[in-house]
Amino acid sequence: MLCPCCSKRAFKDCCEPLLDGAKNAQSPETLMRSRYCAYTLKAIDYIFDTYANSVKTGASDNEQLTKASITEWANSVTFVRLEIVSGSDDTNGGINKEPNLGFVEFAAYYLDKNVLHCLHEKSRFVREHPNGLNNEPKQWHYIDGTIIEEPTLSLGRNDLCPCQSGKKFKKCHG
Repeated sequence: MLCPCCSKRAFKDCCEPLLDGAKNAQSPETLMRSRYCAYTLKAIDYIFDTYANSVKTGASDNEQLTKASITEWANSVTFVRLEIVSGSDDTNGGINKEPNLGFVEFAAYYLDKNVLHCLHEKSRFVREHPNGLNNEPKQWHYIDGTIIEEPTLSLGRNDLCPCQSGKKFKKCHG
């Protein structure tokens, strides 16, 4: 099975080891892809666990994050495609001046009642100790993102499916 993150790699060689806890994300992009995959598979614990410590504890500017709010949104939509627009972290030749911060701009396409939406976001990531415990190696976590507005598109049954399967929408995700 191909990985839902649209990497064109097998799931078992791509995001599955991250979702199973066998590996940690080595870059913000890898974490972004695995979080998208987790949303498609409704792996709520993984999504929650990969938020930055400040977000999970409510210490950031974000509203209180709960597994129930993640579940509600994940269950209300159907994700169909992920595109990575750009990324930056400390592994990109030293361009980033802050080695524990990273950015990924992505476009995640999802369906909500036969309307195609695009969550286009420039996300911020931090490499920190999980659960704030200094005796653990640092891992990448999602902090927040800046949304870039995109138009929606109502899909007809005979339109091509936005997942790029080549099938008509009615035979694929419709």
